[in-house]
Amino acid sequence: MKRLSVLLLCLTIGAASFAQENEHSFLVVPRLEANPYIGGDQTFDLGNSSLYTLFEGELGEHFSYSVMNHWLSSDPGALYANTLRSDDSNWLDWAYVTAHLGNFELSAGKQGIRLGAVEQDDYDFDVCYNLSSTLWNNLHTYNWGLALGFTNDEEDTYIEAQVTTSPFGEYNNSGLFSYSLFWSGEYEFFNPLWSVNVMDCYDYFSPNSKSQIYNFSLGNLFSFDDVEFYIDWVARSYSLKHILKEEMSLIGAIKYYINDQFDVMLKGGWEFNRSGKDVFGYVEEDEFGLPDLSGFVPTSLALLDKDYLFGGLLLNYYPLEDSQDLRLHAALAANNFSNSFSVSLGATYYLDLFDFLQQ
Repeated sequence: MKRLSVLLLCLTIGAASFAQENEHSFLVVPRLEANPYIGGDQTFDLGNSSLYTLFEGELGEHFSYSVMNHWLSSDPGALYANTLRSDDSNWLDWAYVTAHLGNFELSAGKQGIRLGAVEQDDYDFDVCYNLSSTLWNNLHTYNWGLALGFTNDEEDTYIEAQVTTSPFGEYNNSGLFSYSLFWSGEYEFFNPLWSVNVMDCYDYFSPNSKSQIYNFSLGNLFSFDDVEFYIDWVARSYSLKHILKEEMSLIGAIKYYINDQFDVMLKGGWEFNRSGKDVFGYVEEDEFGLPDLSGFVPTSLALLDKDYLFGGLLLNYYPLEDSQDLRLHAALAANNFSNSFSVSLGATYYLDLFDFLQQ
């Protein structure tokens, strides 16, 4: 912990000095969460308690950068043990530089795989794990790669082609890659986030041979004054021929902004696996080598003998006058896997150090 404090202090001093000559932001986001359970085998955990920093800005006229660090979590040891892995989270979510060349932009570095779904679009520090799909919980989307993007003259349409290392290779040098084609837009009240993804993986029945996972994601966000809602449809399969017959997620949410201090969201989803072959999840084993079914969210839809249903309610409150730097939240989640209720109570603070130091 002492080393982490010293590192963050050095980053803060260096970033503040750097920002004097450039346009940048350095956001520090601590989140503390208590998550008791009602019913089932679980009793309590720390949920999405975490510490993040987001450092981003411009490097001259034609370059920009973004770096997201995940310094602490409810299981901090895993963040640092996984540094070189491509199939799990670690202390560096992303770090990339973008060259802006007219309507085109070229990004290089560690970045999020372009999976077209509104649920995937939120910052991780804003997410309640137990109110999210198995898709969000089980698929690791941060990997090293290149992306070429295009924005039209009206700046309402964005298209990107991306190549990264695959989230199904154990390490970054696995030789497995992920290929993505992504489209997003801002058309009055409609904001699409759609993608086609092909991800290299090891063959399900022959682990020494390579195979592919095909994924189609259609995220659709609709915004009307104080109300917004979205519908995500995601289908994935080991065979393009069976893309609609293997594993699928349908996720929806409606959010109402009551006023500047309160908003409330109702969210739910339906997910299923028809083949018995796990696609985007993983099978954890207990001490006896059997599938571990003790968690709140299943790690694999293939473990279930029924369709997976989940849902719940999230309330956010911003108590500071004329500011949303502090957010208090309460969330209630339930599903038909754990047969229990999750109650999340927490606080998140968004501190922009550059603004703070300039006051």
